[in-house]
Amino acid sequence: MLTRRLLLSLFGAVLLASCATKAPPPEAAGAPPTGTIAPGIEVQTTKRTDPVPLVTYLVTIDLAKASGEMKVVADRDAEGNLLAATVSDLAARNRLLVAVNASFFEVPAGRYPKAGERAEVVGGLVLGGERIPSKAKSLALIDGALCIDGRSVRIERGFECRGAAWGLASGPLLIDQGRRADTAFADAIFKSPRHPRTAVGVDPARKRLWLLVADGRQPGVSEGATLDELKDLLAAAGATDALNLDGGGSSTLVVRDASGALRILNVPIHDRTPGLERPVVTAVGVTSELKR
Repeated sequence: MLTRRLLLSLFGAVLLASCATKAPPPEAAGAPPTGTIAPGIEVQTTKRTDPVPLVTYLVTIDLAKASGEMKVVADRDAEGNLLAATVSDLAARNRLLVAVNASFFEVPAGRYPKAGERAEVVGGLVLGGERIPSKAKSLALIDGALCIDGRSVRIERGFECRGAAWGLASGPLLIDQGRRADTAFADAIFKSPRHPRTAVGVDPARKRLWLLVADGRQPGVSEGATLDELKDLLAAAGATDALNLDGGGSSTLVVRDASGALRILNVPIHDRTPGLERPVVTAVGVTSELKR
């Protein structure tokens, strides 16, 4: 069983549980849009007050209609080492229309990596068909994988991603073949039930998927979602398989608006600062066009 010291020293995002002071509402940076942001890609922003204030962002992606394809992106140096980067920068460099943070990552000595610093994912990766094993210590909640092959996406138990061009390990599984997974063990690891969250869901045909981001750690504005709430939201959208991704201060949703500019749609909270984007290790999103 993982110790408290190990949890705090290894893993970013969701494992930093301290809350921020009262934050300005998301509208301070402009009203979040709801509607089509590109062919086959729609976003819906929802606010509620009961049982606690919560703001969520649900991106629906129809891969049969989207102009591009899904992929996992990461920065690497000349030796192939992974480098920390914000979701915004990863989206810009890879010409993504929409992107969210993806993999859990290692936090040595309790300090988050700065942009451009070497970083390690927790769980494996597949980037462009290349399988990249994790050099970090394992985490019990990593029990599933998101596997992508162009316009076909699947969520599977374990991490095989056979035949996939892109993939990443994460967890916990939220919905497995239509059945809600038991995530009580993950709640125990996360210490608190409510956090900023990022998750992905897939339909049975593997052609429609959902990216879900919930803001949190902003008392009175958005206090975070539980894993059970993620299951409810993704099941209601139509997902029969769903996977939790890294969350906490890492949770970030970036979209390209009508002018072609990238915009952080949610209110990430890094270093207890609402609106500050955290460097992460991987992002997942949709490219602006198919690979030729």
